[in-house]
Amino acid sequence: MTAINRLDISKVRNIDEISLGPGEQINLIHGVNGSGKTSILEAIHLLAVGRSFRSTKSTTPMIQHNHKDCTVFASLEGGLAVGLQKARNQKALLRIL
Repeated sequence: MTAINRLDISKVRNIDEISLGPGEQINLIHGVNGSGKTSILEAIHLLAVGRSFRSTKSTTPMIQHNHKDCTVFASLEGGLAVGLQKARNQKALLRIL
């Protein structure tokens, strides 16, 4: 299994912009209701499988209102990087570096 060294999320639900550097072992995500905990997990899921786990029909609800797209980028263990950009009513753009 490949570990995420850095995670950048932009315009996903209530997350405007965030950059996370997870630890090597266990990572806890905590906060008050509506602070973005599930949105972080949803962004990781979007990057992994290309869709939301909340809605099977469309990823459009994931994109913040008044924005045209959302982006999730991960720098992975071993130097690989992967990013996904999803625009409204368009196919996702996946980049692997």
